[in-house]
Amino acid sequence: MRKWNATVTYNQLVEQNVVLFGDPARRQEKIRVMQEAGVTSLLCFMNFGGLAHEHVRESMRLFAEEVMPAFR
Repeated sequence: MRKWNATVTYNQLVEQNVVLFGDPARRQEKIRVMQEAGVTSLLCFMNFGGLAHEHVRESMRLFAEEVMPAFR
């Protein structure tokens, strides 16, 4: 996994449709599309690419406060 993290590019992540970037509404829409396709679980890997701890925590907080409420 570390090797993949060190070599994967942003474009590869976007092309493979494995990332949830963007504002809360865009992320909610992508999750809804996944739900409609039958996905029942979502694993959020927020510390890829060697992000600083404070950035990871901020991403987690924003996801919990601005994205998750739409699915409760």
